[in-house]
Amino acid sequence: MSCSTPWSRRSNPEQRAARGQSYLRALRAVAACLALGGVVALAGTAPPAAPRWLAQRLPDCHLAGRGSFRWWGIRIYSASLWVGAQGLDPARLDARPFALQLHYAHALSGATIAEASARLIARLDLGSKAQRAQWLQDMRRIFPDVRAGQRLAGVYRLHPERTVFFLDGKAIGQVAGAAFARAFFAIWLSPRSSLPALQRALTAGLGKTA
Repeated sequence: MSCSTPWSRRSNPEQRAARGQSYLRALRAVAACLALGGVVALAGTAPPAAPRWLAQRLPDCHLAGRGSFRWWGIRIYSASLWVGAQGLDPARLDARPFALQLHYAHALSGATIAEASARLIARLDLGSKAQRAQWLQDMRRIFPDVRAGQRLAGVYRLHPERTVFFLDGKAIGQVAGAAFARAFFAIWLSPRSSLPALQRALTAGLGKTA
């Protein structure tokens, strides 16, 4: 990959501006797809209360941890992990209900989010090839294009086991089964996550599980 910018040889200001915007969009998409090498910045403010829509679906929940994913200094999203009274064991992600919310700093397409998630699940070698293909279809169907400032959350629920997705507190779809939940949330919460600093930040408040 060349280190020169794609607009460096253009002298027309409008062309440089247009190409600059295109380059920035491509950079954001690559950051989402790679999800590697991020620098996590832990929030220093007091833990917030759970939003009302989440408290209604995950009673007695509290914030276990939060952090930001950055790529080349650009903050892509901040993440927060909410758990119930019994906490959460990262080694058994399907045993207790919890929620993971991503607060996006930049616009991304739903297809980019789905494909990035599928790549990271495959990297963890979770699920069969057939399962991963089905999960990618499910995520493409559910995940919307997001704008800067929007929040996309996945809530894992029991009885029956399923992951329900919410955009700014509004349900947008679900994927049945514990296998998907184990694979999807492992992207951020597994000890084998390719985002180790963010994994540590999100799970910092879990302590010992019951």
